[in-house]
Amino acid sequence: MAVGSLVAMFYAVALPSATYGALSLGAVRFLTPGLAVAALLLGYGSATTLAMNLAAGGNGSLRGGSGAFGMSGLLASLLPATLCCTPVIPLMLAAIGVSAPVIFRTSGIFQAFFAIHAAAFIAGSVAVVLLSTWLAAYNLTSYCPLAPEKR
Repeated sequence: MAVGSLVAMFYAVALPSATYGALSLGAVRFLTPGLAVAALLLGYGSATTLAMNLAAGGNGSLRGGSGAFGMSGLLASLLPATLCCTPVIPLMLAAIGVSAPVIFRTSGIFQAFFAIHAAAFIAGSVAVVLLSTWLAAYNLTSYCPLAPEKR
């Protein structure tokens, strides 16, 4: 419960940070009801998935998938906040050796893409985290130990 609350509070700050322009507690002023629901689903969904995967791993029923889905959903939800209106894209372009004029021309295009489609990234992230929760519940409830091979 505490982990879910901490992750949900982080997302309550991170999701509206693109609108605010910085990852700061001041971004909470721009938290809409939709972003608040997404923050709760992402926070408690990831904590629930983690707890169920740990429990499933203890009885030997852990199958691949839910952990990877959960992590990919959490990372995808951070894309709009970290790639829009931050120097991440220009720094990545500079790191691969792109010239300054090209950086000035193209980084805005990439940042605008993430800003325009932020809602889709967040909705997709919530869907992936909910899918990972379902997969973790399946792992936990479908324990079937493998029988030793007969020779």
